[in-house]
Amino acid sequence: MRVFIAEHESKVRSALRALLRLRPGIEVVGEATTVEELQARLDATQPELLLLHWRLGEGMPELLASLKRVYPELEVIVLSVRQEASREALAAGAEAFVCKMDPPDKLLAAIEVIRVKNGRDRDEHSGKQSSRRDASHCQSTVEGTRQAGHRLKILGLSADTPASG
Repeated sequence: MRVFIAEHESKVRSALRALLRLRPGIEVVGEATTVEELQARLDATQPELLLLHWRLGEGMPELLASLKRVYPELEVIVLSVRQEASREALAAGAEAFVCKMDPPDKLLAAIEVIRVKNGRDRDEHSGKQSSRRDASHCQSTVEGTRQAGHRLKILGLSADTPASG
């Protein structure tokens, strides 16, 4: 699966690349740090999946709706620390929403759901049937405290780092 990462934070992009490199059959084909870069590079890279930071730029619902019209086969997973953005992102056409504070397994599960939907229903690493799991619920906070070891630290975020949504 060809994946494009649209994220303004270099630490998060780097961590996403590292996480996706561990998955057989996934190739990161491009990256963008702005909406303009994203729009300029999609034609050249022809990704199957876009990991889109919801605050990449202004007017994200309109951008996503436009991308879905221009690239109807493009699957989109929206990433944000703001759980309340999930409704807006899904209404604009995203296939899934993953809170950046969720464990990395949530993002991987969302990718697997898309792979299953597109007929890639076998995990190429283990040969086992992939399971469908809900990747839209942000669950890294319990009564205002983060669960150590299960937050999105792999994406370069730490509990002390202010995250932008």
